[in-house]
Amino acid sequence: MTKNLFLKKDIVFVGLLSFVLAMGFSSCKSDDDSHRNFVNGDTDFKISKEGGSARIQMNTMEWEIVKVIDKSDNSAIKGSILLGNDENDTQEEYNDTTLALRRDQFGSLIANTGKKGFLIKRYMGKTLQLAVNENYTLSPFSFVIVLRSGKAIKEITVSQEASCRYQFKSIAYSLEQGDGVSPLYWYDDTANALIKSGKYSYDWTFSPHNAMYLMNNMSAFCTATFSSDDKNAFGWPSTEDNDPDVTVPIAVKDGKIVYADKTVEYNTKSKGVFTNFELPDEVTVKLSPGVNKVYFKFGMLKTVVTYTLTLTDTQTNADRQFKGKWTLVQPSQYELVNIVQ
Repeated sequence: MTKNLFLKKDIVFVGLLSFVLAMGFSSCKSDDDSHRNFVNGDTDFKISKEGGSARIQMNTMEWEIVKVIDKSDNSAIKGSILLGNDENDTQEEYNDTTLALRRDQFGSLIANTGKKGFLIKRYMGKTLQLAVNENYTLSPFSFVIVLRSGKAIKEITVSQEASCRYQFKSIAYSLEQGDGVSPLYWYDDTANALIKSGKYSYDWTFSPHNAMYLMNNMSAFCTATFSSDDKNAFGWPSTEDNDPDVTVPIAVKDGKIVYADKTVEYNTKSKGVFTNFELPDEVTVKLSPGVNKVYFKFGMLKTVVTYTLTLTDTQTNADRQFKGKWTLVQPSQYELVNIVQ
């Protein structure tokens, strides 16, 4: 009887031990599997040249972004880190730094070269959001997001196709809301003067148009530029070696756009001074003996016109349009201010 009792106790003990070990082993195996397979779904994403987005789910909150690698040279990509629960509620910001997020960090990783880039956002603990910009280069863009959970490493590979070349088709101008001509305002050019010297008093006759070009700092207060909120409106992969030459407005009169006689290159560089003066051909002033400094002031107008640029995709033959502004800040009137000896 006693022997059977001990035997039963041994059996119960062995059974409990086996159960505990089995549970422990099962628990360890489950935890290990959880870390090893912490990414749900695809880890390889193909993105079109126009860009795209994806959402990647994890089965644990215990994960981090170790780094992001550019596959073209296997280097760690640098960019901006915005820490906070929301991209628009940034608590901390770090620029030009290796992109990474620890387990306890929420926020966004941003890389943007102007022609390609991406945004990676850790959202709600178990979600990684990915948004890839348009690839505006002629080379494919591929990068790897290296994730870690415990000792397990997972790689998310993103491959984006290259852009194609675009051909300039046309540029058109229109007057939209906010466009038009500003009220006249005056700019006193007190920093520069036309200098004339002589032994005797005499009348000096000159052309106001030529005098404009004798001002050394005209570019400081005269501009003529293209601009656009769409960064891809400039520097696209072109079929031509040079920027296209385009016609440009020089004024708006009676609600109609007046165009310049000359063309300019379509780019972001300032185009300088445009002659648009309703002035007499010649002006005569009386100068005294010695050195005379002649100062002027200019009546300025700011003119803003909307442009629509049309390019053609050489692969699909489809048109693509960009909108922006052509802005002129130019003199329209001219007055003699003073003559100083």
